[in-house]
Amino acid sequence: MITENHYLITDEEIRLYLCDALPPERRAEIRRWFGTEEGQLYLSEIIDEDVARILMGEELQSTESIKIQPLCMPAPVEKNKKHLQATIGWWLRHIAIWIPAILLLATGGYVYYNQTQSPRFAEIYVPKGDMQTIIFQDGTKIILNADSRLKYTPGFKLFSREVELEGEAYFEVAKNKIRPFTVHTSGIDIKVLGTKFNVKAYTDESDITTTLNQGHVRVSDIRGESLELFPGEQIIYEKKNGTMHKRSLENVSDYSGWKTNSLYFTDTRLDDISKELSRKFNKEIVLMDQSLENSIYTISFNNMPLDSILEDLTRISPIKYEKINDKILIYKRK
Repeated sequence: MITENHYLITDEEIRLYLCDALPPERRAEIRRWFGTEEGQLYLSEIIDEDVARILMGEELQSTESIKIQPLCMPAPVEKNKKHLQATIGWWLRHIAIWIPAILLLATGGYVYYNQTQSPRFAEIYVPKGDMQTIIFQDGTKIILNADSRLKYTPGFKLFSREVELEGEAYFEVAKNKIRPFTVHTSGIDIKVLGTKFNVKAYTDESDITTTLNQGHVRVSDIRGESLELFPGEQIIYEKKNGTMHKRSLENVSDYSGWKTNSLYFTDTRLDDISKELSRKFNKEIVLMDQSLENSIYTISFNNMPLDSILEDLTRISPIKYEKINDKILIYKRK
């Protein structure tokens, strides 16, 4: 494997990298290569092979004690897998069986990343006015919407992959029967093997919704009750009474349209619309008349600036607005 500076990565360098025994400049160069799609796929294949061998009762041997660095573990694809097999096996058995994840963060936005002193916890926060794409080592892709927080261990457990979500995210989960993927929210858990779905779980909204685009998921609430979800369906969990119900959708892709800057609202309260616009455009929006909160709208906006959206709303409803610094006030028109 050749790095971007045209230097060959050798098996010995990979071993030294895992032992944290390379100069900082060389470590940085190799780490950039480790963040490629090829490197992630390579590590995922090695892990799956070792997991399968463990399940069959085979003991993985290693004579070396290796210090594992979080978030920096994949190896190039053009190398012989046998060379690293023992290293990975030792890691699975002796580092509390936590598998590091490589994150590729899309350019163009700010992401707050925090890792505590404990190597078993980290989080990514995407502020208002932004969205961010995350790609894990196993190939799972997560798109985080504005004002959303994703918590995870700096790796996945040997037999499971788990994250915690506060906000909204679209998941494209890499299929792995050995290690199911679970999304934890404040009210429900979503368990999958490999699929595409949208979860909306903002703390300031009354419902948590799970919308399935592809595959199959099981949604369980805090009471232990569960529902199966199939493509084109949505499960709504009502926080107030702790119940959930399922419904079929005509246009399931509308509920993840935010990924392409398209907003779709179907029978949606103006209060909820204003919250979503506030998150997307990082503007404080205040409804000055309480009676406006329950006004219901069915409307869509395709890649439109906030001013145009507000103008459209004033044309179809008896409201007006004014801007005061970074705040937008919405009044009932008389």
